[in-house]
Amino acid sequence: RPPLQSGIILLVRPVFRALGAYADAGFEIAGIVAQLVWVPSAWLLCVRAGFSPRRRALVMAFLIFSGFFLYNTVYTWPKLLASGLCVAAFVFALRWERENRDAALVVAGVCAALALLAHGSAVFFIVPAFAVLVVARRLPLTRGLVMAAVAGAVLLVPWSAYQKFYDPPGDRLLKMHLAGINGVDPRPASKAIAQAYETTPPSQIVQYKISNVLAALGDAPVMGSATTDEPADALSMWRVREREQITVALGVVNLGWLALPWWWSTRRDPRERRWAGALLGLAALSALFWCVVMWGPYATVTTHSAYVLDTLLFVALGTALAELPLRLALAVLALALADLAATWVVGSLGDAWRSAPAVDPVMALVAVAAAVACGAVLVADGRAAAAPASV
Repeated sequence: RPPLQSGIILLVRPVFRALGAYADAGFEIAGIVAQLVWVPSAWLLCVRAGFSPRRRALVMAFLIFSGFFLYNTVYTWPKLLASGLCVAAFVFALRWERENRDAALVVAGVCAALALLAHGSAVFFIVPAFAVLVVARRLPLTRGLVMAAVAGAVLLVPWSAYQKFYDPPGDRLLKMHLAGINGVDPRPASKAIAQAYETTPPSQIVQYKISNVLAALGDAPVMGSATTDEPADALSMWRVREREQITVALGVVNLGWLALPWWWSTRRDPRERRWAGALLGLAALSALFWCVVMWGPYATVTTHSAYVLDTLLFVALGTALAELPLRLALAVLALALADLAATWVVGSLGDAWRSAPAVDPVMALVAVAAAVACGAVLVADGRAAAAPASV
């Protein structure tokens, strides 16, 4: 499995042992902290884009109070960890001041390599993002780029060598997702993928890719494995769709598609339009690359994606919603909170009660305190926009 989170767990395990904590509790805590990398990286993206404090606070609120980010933060597979590192790599790869350019590129290379070590799905973002930055001349072909490549290779080569020489072949997931081969296959991944395309009729391949696009847009049935042990009621099925389909995962933030044309037409600063267009364009290109590379059919469910795609869409659509009149923007945020409460809190109580029929009062207080703290931080950041500048 992806090694970065495993390394984090092994690093902190002695600490939890010294504290007398259960191993499962230590794993859960360390995993959640690792997934929370998405929070500072999303905030850094908002800052780099030049968002005002109010817009930054509202955009972060749309992310924080969404079922998608709640679920994938506490369900500790390392996909939001990879997403946060992808966003950080993208931000640092953008052109910086000359004196900081090489250092920023090295940090970008390290973040990109760590994202791939966190989860291989990061490649669905890193490849198109790198191509866009090079074509747009945002990524200078200087010694900094060479240094970034070397830094990334230093991190990636040991894991690749481990898979190849110590625990070969280490490519079963590649064959499964890129060639549709589910069983153990002795062929090298490149050969297996090439032969899968050679032996499949072109018309069927095209149908597979079209079905992948439909699945990415949410116009496809949910995978059967996603509904295993899930109640059959409408609320539970909606929660499954928010978990499994990208467009549904956006939830109320999908209203940003309606606000976007108004926002675009009223922007006087071309830099704001460039940033929104760049985020949406990069998300679209990453989604297209993902749909084409995945074998299919209907393989492009959220759990097989680079979660940075969701982050980009949340930020781009959230910024349009954040520029609505304040009361209207807060009303949309209230709808998002209602969706979170109904779908992911109330709707999950039955499952939670069956698995843990006792409520830990300390953890309940911590959860309430954390929610209050998040709200306080966002309100303070939003009020900073209205504070008079010091002379």
